Amino acid sequence: MTFVSENKNNQANNSNINTSNASSSNDASTSANTKPSSSPVSPPSYVSAVSSPSSSSSESLQATVKHVREQSIAAALDLSDKIDSLKQENEALNAHIVALQNQLATEKSEADNFSHTLANRIDILERYIQNDAKFEDKKKREVQEVQVMAQKNTELINERISTVEDQLTKSFQEFEDRRTKELQLFTDTFKSLRQRCDELKVELVQQIQLTAKQAMDTATNTATIQETLASNTLADLGKTVRDAMELCNSKLQKVATESDTLQAVVEGTGEDIKILHERVVGLETEFDDMREEIRSDLSEMNGALGAMEVDVHNMKRELHARFAPEQEKTDAANNDDDNNIF
Repeated sequence: MTFVSENKNNQANNSNINTSNASSSNDASTSANTKPSSSPVSPPSYVSAVSSPSSSSSESLQATVKHVREQSIAAALDLSDKIDSLKQENEALNAHIVALQNQLATEKSEADNFSHTLANRIDILERYIQNDAKFEDKKKREVQEVQVMAQKNTELINERISTVEDQLTKSFQEFEDRRTKELQLFTDTFKSLRQRCDELKVELVQQIQLTAKQAMDTATNTATIQETLASNTLADLGKTVRDAMELCNSKLQKVATESDTLQAVVEGTGEDIKILHERVVGLETEFDDMREEIRSDLSEMNGALGAMEVDVHNMKRELHARFAPEQEKTDAANNDDDNNIF
């Protein structure tokens, strides 16, 4: 457009130059033609005769020049108006070109900014994708670690349960064996004590019968001795008889003492049997208490195992609660970036 305007301006200038040259040549010719007529010298008669046609042609030429000058002036005015209008159009076109250039620069800047923003968004999305992949790998590793830890804990718990069961079974077996041996020992002891008690009872009865027989014999002998001592022939034997009677009395006291001792032994044997019975009852009570303690220990172990399972469950839930919000934030950020981009 600028080149066209310059061409039009050059053409207009050339036409103005040609018009002014033509006007100058016309003025020169007119002045050349008019100079002879302005001479004050009156021509001779032959000259006037000859110059009458020349004056008419000069007037015709002047009229032509005037007409041409008017046309040139009108053409120059028209050309000047056209030049002005072309200048205005050229200025308008230049302003429009400047506006278009500014708009193009603005759009180019906006396009560059959008391209830069889009590149940044793409870079951010790539980093988000990489971070998401890293987070997924980390989450998978942590889940695998938790599973391995849970498996190890389960194996350790099962191993401990098996160990405790073996120990309890062994303890029960040892306790049963010891209880069986003690019961067998108590039974044998009780049988031997019962047998000894029966033997003591038999011996006591025999000793009582023997003592009664000896007492009867002693009483008979005493009566015989008294009758003998009452006679005069046996007066000298009184002291001997009295000594014999004292000896018999001492033997009777000794027999009574032995009888009391045997009775005490029998009573002590009954006490021993009673003590053994109480000991058996006490052992049974201890066995029941031990059984209750073992059951309580098993209940506590079951509670501890349940608590460990709850801890593992809470650990899994804490890991899920720790990493789920980050995953949701990452997904939300990715969704926001996608919405901003599109």
